[in-house]
Amino acid sequence: MDLNDSDDGDDYMSDKFLPPCDDIRPGLVFKQTVKRKYELETRHKLTNSSNRTKKLKDIEIEQREEGMQTKLGTGNRGFDLLQKMGYKPGTSLGKSGTGRIEPIPIAVKSDRSGLGREELLRQKREEVKEIGRAHV
Repeated sequence: MDLNDSDDGDDYMSDKFLPPCDDIRPGLVFKQTVKRKYELETRHKLTNSSNRTKKLKDIEIEQREEGMQTKLGTGNRGFDLLQKMGYKPGTSLGKSGTGRIEPIPIAVKSDRSGLGREELLRQKREEVKEIGRAHV
């Protein structure tokens, strides 16, 4: 008997021994109660995702961007004081008119280190580089 003979019939590993299946789509629900539970669960997931509140960080970012896009109006007391002193929108501040036209940009700190920490770390890195250059 040769092991490589393929004429002796169907292999025991083939699909011919399995009963035929009419519908093989995955996730198909046949029972009415199971189908109802499935529909309720999907509807519940949809409502939960639509009613989910945004994270506080995302809300803060959106409000900050919205606030940065709006210009100061006449209802702002600081802006009214500037206008009484001779400021006109679109011009720079200062006696000679060489000051800033746009406000100072906001740099939001999200980590817990102090305000001068990054500058200190940058200086230390530069010192280490200089020491390394001096030894080479």
